Amino acid sequence: MLRDDGHFFREVESNCWDATQRIVDCDEHDISVQVLSTVPVMFAYWARAKDCLEISEILNNGIAEIVEKHPKRFIGLGTIPMQRSNVAIR
Repeated sequence: MLRDDGHFFREVESNCWDATQRIVDCDEHDISVQVLSTVPVMFAYWARAKDCLEISEILNNGIAEIVEKHPKRFIGLGTIPMQRSNVAIR
């Protein structure tokens, strides 16, 4: 469950992290390809750049793994630490 300032915002279900369930949901809505991206709250732009780089790598690697397993169903969109351009370039 996601909360915003203590108030219910959204129920997080398995289709947020389970590629198989995501494919089932897409099939139900006749969607053949879906773009995967990080949930904006996970961008961590508030964190130190080096910490955000580590978080970005973890998130991007997770998306890349799903895209590699299901290349005809998903396209990946990554994130970078926008706080510092030199760190983002790495």
